[in-house]
Amino acid sequence: MFPRLLRSALSLLLCLAALLAVSAIPAAADAGFENSEAFLRTSFNEENYLELSISGDMLTLSGRLQLENLSGLSVICGEASAWFDAADGEYFSASMRLTHSGTETVSVFTKATEEQYLGMVFGRICIKKDGDGCRILPSSVLESNLAFENAYADPERYRDDSGVPEEVRALSDEIAGDERDDYRKLWLLYQWVAENIYYDYDYYYKRSSEIAYDSGGVLANKRSVCAGYASLLKDLILAQGIPCMEVKTYALGVNTNGGSFATNTEWAAVMNSNHEHVEAWVNDRWVVMDVTWDSNNKYQDGEFHPKAPNGYYYFDITPEAFALDHKIIRRADGRMRMNADGVLTGADTPKLRVSVSGSPVVWTDAEPFIDENDRTMVPLRPVAAALGLTVDWDGAAREAVFSDGSRSLAFPIGSNLARTGDGTEIPMDTAAVIVHDRTYAPVRVLAEYFGFAVGWEPKTRTIAIEPAAP
Repeated sequence: MFPRLLRSALSLLLCLAALLAVSAIPAAADAGFENSEAFLRTSFNEENYLELSISGDMLTLSGRLQLENLSGLSVICGEASAWFDAADGEYFSASMRLTHSGTETVSVFTKATEEQYLGMVFGRICIKKDGDGCRILPSSVLESNLAFENAYADPERYRDDSGVPEEVRALSDEIAGDERDDYRKLWLLYQWVAENIYYDYDYYYKRSSEIAYDSGGVLANKRSVCAGYASLLKDLILAQGIPCMEVKTYALGVNTNGGSFATNTEWAAVMNSNHEHVEAWVNDRWVVMDVTWDSNNKYQDGEFHPKAPNGYYYFDITPEAFALDHKIIRRADGRMRMNADGVLTGADTPKLRVSVSGSPVVWTDAEPFIDENDRTMVPLRPVAAALGLTVDWDGAAREAVFSDGSRSLAFPIGSNLARTGDGTEIPMDTAAVIVHDRTYAPVRVLAEYFGFAVGWEPKTRTIAIEPAAP
């Protein structure tokens, strides 16, 4: 439950010291990116992200930030630095030549006041320069974090909003307003918590023993530590019908004096947690958010000290950026964890889904499964209904017969051959079977025979059936 490392102020004179090259290019962010040792994007959010790219000994910082009153940015690495104008929501880009040897950290500062730049990124991103050139060092815990993130967590398991207090539910509706897009709702709820809840330094430094972790208590007191921030944001999200879960990490904050998992392998072995954040399921993926570290508000010495965020760096943060200062210890409300040998337990069993023209097929009393021949077996009657087919059961022949009115296809139980109405046999890699009084067979054979195209979406484990292109 540690706050983000206290932000450092940077004077304008320091930023003026080594201006190298600046450009302002009004272009849209490219969603198709891949992080590497030469490129790092910090967020999946198209409206709020930073990109660092390296070519030779040149470092380019570009991106777009949603930050009220933003007027400038500064980037520093070793003795090299650049400052440049920037505006809320506008694309920016600046380049500078790296002059250091060895390893140096990159710091990015935002200017939203007339007097000073404040640290948005400080001491996390590391660039190593040697005879082979410059490269962005990856986190030593990235592989472990990706094991957690790639393990399946069933969104339906994290949708229960029955425990959300009414006052939190009412606030969630007020913040979301008329917004209908779930991703935009996340953004609005995240901003509200970052801007309106205060980190309780009196509790953190043990000057007070009074603390609330539940969302209702956090809302009433307007202050808490990371567990309270996570609890409130989670319930605000659940109130909108969006699945959300808490995740515990070991984060490099005040207790470690900051630092980066890119250069310190000692911390990578830690197995206990000291921090919490949330993930929400939107657009068929889990969106990672650490609102505590984007909140600058302080509750200290019994008083509230408001301070606007100087960037929303940890909203929908990419795995590569997140792993620089967060190691996942337990995920999925504590169910998912990894032992010292790297064995992960507690993941949900992924469910197979089928969609027809983008609409999910609803299973009433039977679901798809993968058989011993590694073929996806689907209860055919619900799929046939979605495809507009009729189905008949021939008890004497023990076969299910599907028809669109002009042609038919039969699946004899126990056979690796489907049969068309004119007697043509279609070979299958596995046999049709009956499970719990339901006929199962490879759905691809059925769909393609009646003129549909079949695709596979691995991210959501969905068999996507669409009308075939003419």
